[in-house]
Amino acid sequence: MADFKKIGIIGIGLIGGSICIDIKKRNIAEKVIGYSRKMETMKKAIERRIIDEFYEKPEDVINYVDFLILSTPISVLEEYIRLINKVKCDIYFTDVASVKEVVCKKVEEIIGKKANFVGSHPITGSEKSGIDFIKEGLFENKVVVITPTKNTKENIKGKIENFWKKLGSKVIKMSPKKHDEVFGFTSH
Repeated sequence: MADFKKIGIIGIGLIGGSICIDIKKRNIAEKVIGYSRKMETMKKAIERRIIDEFYEKPEDVINYVDFLILSTPISVLEEYIRLINKVKCDIYFTDVASVKEVVCKKVEEIIGKKANFVGSHPITGSEKSGIDFIKEGLFENKVVVITPTKNTKENIKGKIENFWKKLGSKVIKMSPKKHDEVFGFTSH
């Protein structure tokens, strides 16, 4: 039996698309719902059976799913956090950005204590991006850093941690600040 009825992915590129494939392969959700700013990407995702359905508006995805993953460039994350606050502020969600402190602060600033959010950073990927480069098993035996804050609810932390473990990942926890210190140093 699937853990979730419907998981939504906003951003169906390398990371988001690879998450979709593995959710379906591992039966983590009954349905995977996708959204991309490009209709061509959503149509490809349906044709290749990466997702089960798509919506033309991100607010419809947010409203329709049990769990949401933001797999977008950091430059548009705030826009989606504001949309989540407006449409369904209590949805369970995570992101996959490689910086965490600014994202976690934005969630707390915009949604506040109602947020059911834990930041995530899968330490995997490729120099290539986009739907044409998605890869089954991309998260298998890879580290995913989750970044709970002092305001994170235990049940949401557990749900996010279990989600990544079901994708085959090894999960470690760090504060958003510590994450950025460690990964800022190792990335540069």
